[in-house]
Amino acid sequence: MDSDFWTSRIAAAKRQYTLQHHLHSSHMDRLGIDDFEVEEEVRPDFPCPYCYEDFDISSLCSHLEDEHSCESKVTLCPICSVKVSRDMLNHITLQHGHLLKISLIMEI
Repeated sequence: MDSDFWTSRIAAAKRQYTLQHHLHSSHMDRLGIDDFEVEEEVRPDFPCPYCYEDFDISSLCSHLEDEHSCESKVTLCPICSVKVSRDMLNHITLQHGHLLKISLIMEI
């Protein structure tokens, strides 16, 4: 796995999440991630949209990068069910980056 590639994906997802969070937080009060206690069993698994194996969100991203980086068929995002025509990993990191952040916090 190319760590620079993965790092840039995470950084892009964090920037996107920060922008979205800033826009929404000005309209409503939100609880922070630190306000919740989450047990390990609560972390959902998501099926790979190509081979249907179940993974937690960070493992799914690694799996997509390692095993399905060249997939080009239209498939549904396992998180939001939107049709994605290419680069599922990019869609997940940009649209669902907050889940990656939660997953990384829970691993610490």
